[in-house]
Amino acid sequence: MNSRERVLAAMKREEPDRLPFEILFTPPLEEVVKTKTKSLGFEKFFGINSDVRHVWVLPTRKDVNLSSSRELPANLEELKSYPFPDLTAEYRYEGLIQKVRNFHQNDFCVSGWGGHTFEAAWGLTGMEKFMMDWYIKREAVEYILDRITTMNCFMAEKMVRAGVDILRTGDDVGMEDRMIMSPDMWREMLKPRLAKVIKRAKKIKPDILIWYHSDGKINPIIEDLIEIGVDILNPVQPECMDSVELKKRYGDRLSFWGCLGTQTTMPFGKPQDVKKTVKTLFNNIGKGGGFLLAPSHRLQPDVPWDNIVAFIEAIRECNY
Repeated sequence: MNSRERVLAAMKREEPDRLPFEILFTPPLEEVVKTKTKSLGFEKFFGINSDVRHVWVLPTRKDVNLSSSRELPANLEELKSYPFPDLTAEYRYEGLIQKVRNFHQNDFCVSGWGGHTFEAAWGLTGMEKFMMDWYIKREAVEYILDRITTMNCFMAEKMVRAGVDILRTGDDVGMEDRMIMSPDMWREMLKPRLAKVIKRAKKIKPDILIWYHSDGKINPIIEDLIEIGVDILNPVQPECMDSVELKKRYGDRLSFWGCLGTQTTMPFGKPQDVKKTVKTLFNNIGKGGGFLLAPSHRLQPDVPWDNIVAFIEAIRECNY
């Protein structure tokens, strides 16, 4: 199998030839990696490729004037004149089709960004105010969420028509031990809007895989995510959720992407701990498909180089 075939098989819960993986770095750690690999990059240095490539919307060309005020306009008419991002501008997607085509020609699986809803919305006012405004300025908040959903539907359609294999979406709605909001509030505020984006994508390409990201503990809404068409859950933060239990409960309907702790194992474990954890995940979640191994976030500068080496060595030991 090539990388694209491997990821698609695994995410469709079929047995791949080996466990697919990816590893991403924050910019400061990327500089360390460049030094350690003599600017070859980790893939050339180790002779092994992450199996996925990602495409994004291009940056805006608008002059962005961030107001110091975080107060929503007093009425809906004023809000309608608010200068929302120009995510429906065609120039934001220039070169997208060719970029996807180039990755496919090199046998990589390609994921495309389909947008946040909750995170984009509360970024306008701050989270605390936004949550209160849900109750005291409901009409305005509903309008903001709907405007963002419309943009996300447009973006999702562009990504799917460009040929991506996976559409990435999601919102951080979990904390370490519970959700940021009640599950019922999530179902009222966000579920129908996420469902609308997924429906738009799957209408164009029924077999598109939908990837949903949320850090934290989001167990109460996993069944809901499956119901509206989510295929892949990311990052399955091990400090908050038990990936083995999730595999047992949902593994016939949901695939998992991540599961390796960036708050625990990668920064604070020894190389032998990294290898042990990778092998445990391989044996308990990877068997039978439905799993792509990855750290639960981009690795931070506090991750020792030896642990990155151990991650790659563990993949080799599991797969070859």
